[in-house]
Amino acid sequence: MSGSSYPGPGTPGWPEPTGPYSDRWRAAFLSGEPERAGRLAVGADHVLLGLLFHASKSPHRGDALRYRMDTYNCAYTAVADAAPTIGITMPVAVKDPLAYQGIEGLTAIA
Repeated sequence: MSGSSYPGPGTPGWPEPTGPYSDRWRAAFLSGEPERAGRLAVGADHVLLGLLFHASKSPHRGDALRYRMDTYNCAYTAVADAAPTIGITMPVAVKDPLAYQGIEGLTAIA
């Protein structure tokens, strides 16, 4: 994926996952088909942007946004905000659980 704005798969900017889907990730991104890997990366980026947009419109983010503004001097939407939207019901590990207070359906843990 040379010449793109994405880090290369398997590099420090985009490390290889170690979870249960690592074999699928390797097949998709390290298969030696750079054009396919590029299309998949762009597609994944679009999905994440859509989820972040949806999460940013949630009416339950007031407490989290106030905390983020007071603590970090900015109000941002994190990928973890979208966890309930995609059906993740188990606790999600985050750096600062207080930044996720009041987000319905999300259990944030340090």
